[in-house]
Amino acid sequence: MILDNLDKKILQSLTAGTSSYQELARICDVTRNTVYRRIASLESRGIIKNTLRCIVNFEKLDITIITVGAKVSQNEQNKALQMLAAHRNVRLLSRSFGSHNITLVIFCYKGKEGEVIQSVSSILEEVNATDVDISVGFSWEKMDLTTLDSQFETENNIDCIIENGQYQRPLNMKR
Repeated sequence: MILDNLDKKILQSLTAGTSSYQELARICDVTRNTVYRRIASLESRGIIKNTLRCIVNFEKLDITIITVGAKVSQNEQNKALQMLAAHRNVRLLSRSFGSHNITLVIFCYKGKEGEVIQSVSSILEEVNATDVDISVGFSWEKMDLTTLDSQFETENNIDCIIENGQYQRPLNMKR
């Protein structure tokens, strides 16, 4: 799939949190109509699934993040993925390589961690998962969903820092 520099710049800006066509036009140094047409093209090609993004402070909402890695045999993998995808607390699910071939991120309300872990563990037991590792987190330290292959992303995100648990963009950073 071929993307030109403008498409890449639009994708980088969208994944970094820019949400208005006017702001995208300013960042990309093009007209608002150009941005609109490009986003429509990216959507129709299936590159963009959603153009709105925000970063939620899960701690303020009393939401706990649980990560799970597991090894599931090839013949059980599709069944495991289907069952885990249907679980209401699973928010990110992927096939992976390494010591785990399935990884997932779960959100649940504080105080419900044990119940949710038991529920997911039951699914993993049903598909004979091994090497199950579960970690209960208490805060997001970084969430960057931007793509990695663009100079724009590197220049604009390398100076972003996390200070006192909050994402901050330095004042001298070009946008």
